[in-house]
Amino acid sequence: MSTDHLGFALHEIADDAEHGATQPAGGALWTAGRRRRTSRLLASSLAAACVIALLGVLVWPSGTPQASVPAVGVDGSTHLTTYPARISKAPFIEQSSRPGVTAAVVDERGDARTLFAVSPSGGVTRLSLPPDGFRTSPPSLSPDGRWLALDMGLMDLVSGNRLPAADVADQLRAQRLPVEEAAWWSPDSSRAFIASVNQGAPTSLGVVLGTDGTVLDVPFVAGESDAAVAGWLDDQSILAFVSMGPGTSRLEGRTWRVGDRAWEVSRPDLEWKNDLTGWPVRIGLSPNRSRLFVTTPLTSTDSGRLDRTASMLVDAGTGALLGLPDAEGKLHPDTDGATSGDWEGWGCRPAWMGERPVKTDGFVRWAPGEFGEDLVSVSSRYGSACVTFAGDELRGTPVVNGPALWQERAWVWGGRGLVLLAVGGAVWWFTRGRAWRERAGSPHTSQPYVPQR
Repeated sequence: MSTDHLGFALHEIADDAEHGATQPAGGALWTAGRRRRTSRLLASSLAAACVIALLGVLVWPSGTPQASVPAVGVDGSTHLTTYPARISKAPFIEQSSRPGVTAAVVDERGDARTLFAVSPSGGVTRLSLPPDGFRTSPPSLSPDGRWLALDMGLMDLVSGNRLPAADVADQLRAQRLPVEEAAWWSPDSSRAFIASVNQGAPTSLGVVLGTDGTVLDVPFVAGESDAAVAGWLDDQSILAFVSMGPGTSRLEGRTWRVGDRAWEVSRPDLEWKNDLTGWPVRIGLSPNRSRLFVTTPLTSTDSGRLDRTASMLVDAGTGALLGLPDAEGKLHPDTDGATSGDWEGWGCRPAWMGERPVKTDGFVRWAPGEFGEDLVSVSSRYGSACVTFAGDELRGTPVVNGPALWQERAWVWGGRGLVLLAVGGAVWWFTRGRAWRERAGSPHTSQPYVPQR
């Protein structure tokens, strides 16, 4: 307190004493001063702790580019051998156009320009996308986790380079429009087939982009533009299926080799179930090329929207219906009526774990189960997101990211704790002030002196 303020306060005490005011007790004055100093110290400490906690939640843990490749050679190809056991919410300010080797990409539906890259150890970064063009297709990761196929281009997640060359990419975007389907990667991660349509008269089914910068047109399948691509049979050939005409439930197999002018008739042919008659049809080829997973959308009778997925599992060599695996992985034959199944959601491409399909619509679980334990726990802060794994496969062992787990807990419980602390502090401050006012109004209690102005 300055000398001017002290002199003014002493003059007010003398004036009040002349009017019969009760003189303040010295002990009460010292007690009030200590309480006021303590309150100020607690308030400033609480404010500093809140700021530090907020900054910590925003920036910790911070992801750094990982150039190492935890992978193993499989049939002459390189595949990731780890995947995250939990995908936590990414820090808001963390952005990177070079996240390094990536095990999964989270596509936050509802925001066409937001992608999150997840490292094999579980670190999450917000992926900076190129500003040109508008996203129309979902992302697709190469089996080695290094390349991301998006729209009509490829991005090297380790170096940050983009393919094809800028002039070729501009020409592709001007001539072609990618369909709403993720790209298919060859097992050796050297090529990606991107289904697309020409601006104007259609001329081909799509293009194959190579990680060496090459671009190849893919011809129509028997003159049909509506072909269901299943994936790559090997590093040189693609398997697809075409419908045999309206009113039929049969799909015929076709194979195209890189550089050929036409598709060849191949095996197997697929016979649909009666409840799998919709279009579009998605067909996924298992990593060992032994099974096909056929999915079609189901329309809600209430909203008229595609909100469920029907599915069946097929032998890739014979086309025979295999049924769907139970909780223990055993197949149920068609005789017990368990050949097909469905689950909530439509729009995310299923993944694989061995020979079993995995649904990725909101939850990463065995298909077609609605309930059960998640194979990969995805933060609810992403909403109804799609999770795309490297090569559409969960291979090897899951890795738990401890710091990311605690960060997620800080988001959930730290915010609630701060709110409760703020409310508790406000209540304490109100009751403390009220108690002081009641004591000050009592004629039998000596209270700290308050100058009357």
